[in-house]
Amino acid sequence: MMKYLEKPITYKEQAEILRERGLVAEPQELEGILSSIDYFRLKGYISSFQPSKKSNIIQPNTTLKSVLALYKFDKELRILIFEAISEIEIALRSRLTYEFVHLYGEAGYTKHSNLPNFSKYKYNFFLSDLKQRTKNSTEDFVTSSKKYYKDEVLPLWMMAELMDMGNVVNFYMATKHKIRRGVAAYFNLPSSVNLKNDVFYSWLKTLLTVRNQCAHHSRFWNKGLTRTPQTLHQKKYPEWHIGDKINYRRSGFVLFMCRHLLKHVLPPSDWHIKVEKLFSDYPKIPLHEMGLPKNWQKHTLWKSL
Repeated sequence: MMKYLEKPITYKEQAEILRERGLVAEPQELEGILSSIDYFRLKGYISSFQPSKKSNIIQPNTTLKSVLALYKFDKELRILIFEAISEIEIALRSRLTYEFVHLYGEAGYTKHSNLPNFSKYKYNFFLSDLKQRTKNSTEDFVTSSKKYYKDEVLPLWMMAELMDMGNVVNFYMATKHKIRRGVAAYFNLPSSVNLKNDVFYSWLKTLLTVRNQCAHHSRFWNKGLTRTPQTLHQKKYPEWHIGDKINYRRSGFVLFMCRHLLKHVLPPSDWHIKVEKLFSDYPKIPLHEMGLPKNWQKHTLWKSL
C-alpha cells in the first residue's frame, strides 16, 4: 500500500503556510475560514492568483477577501447553472414523454423494441430501476394509481416524473431517431441517426455531468468540461460562428448552452438576467479562464429572441 508522506496539520499551521506563500490575511480570520472551507478546496481558488502552476507562490497583494470573492462567485454561479439545468430537464422530460407516447402509447416503454439503443442488459436494468422507484415512491399520484395499474407499470407521463436526469437522458438516447429528432427540434438543435453525431445528445451528456458537479459543490467556474459538447454546423447555425468565439471546452460555454435551451422553454425564463447581475456583482472575474470573450453579453447568442 502507498504510504502518505504528509501528516495532518492544524488550522494555524495551514494559515501560516498560505501567509508565507504571499496571501494577505489576518491569522485568526484565515484560521476561521479554514475551519469552514477545507484547505484543499480553498487552494483551488487561490491557484487563480498564482503566476505559475509550477510554483506555490501567490502573486503580490493577493488578499483573503479577493480569494473569497472568487469562492462566492463560483458558489452563486453553480446555483444558477443548477437552476437552468433543472428547467431544461423538466422541459426535456415533458417533450420526450409527449413524443414517445404519441408513437408507442402510455406503456410503450415496457417493450424493448421501442428503445432499440438499449442493450438487453441496460434495458432490463432501466426497467428494474423504474419499478423500484415506483415501489419506493410516496407521491400521491403513485399511491392512487397503484389501485388501477397492475405490476407497478405506470403510464409514461407518470413514470417520467419519477425519473432523475440520468434516466431521462438515457431514455432519450435509447429511443429511435424519429423521437430524438422531434425533441431536439423543439430546442432548435439537430439530432442524427448516429448517436455519435447527435448534437443534442452531446449537450445533454455535458449538462448531466455539469449538473452533478454543481450538486456536489465542485469548483466549476474556471474548469474545462470533462464532456465536450459538439459544436453546431456553421452553414445551418451561422450565429454560433460570428463575433468573438466562446471556447466550447470551458465552463463559460455552458452559460451559452443553457441560454439557448431556455429560450425555448415556457414560461419565459429570466435566468439570463440573474447571470448578468452575478457578473456585474463580481466585475473582476478573469473571463478568459472561463473561455468567455470580454463583451460576451453582447454576443448575438446571448441576446433575447
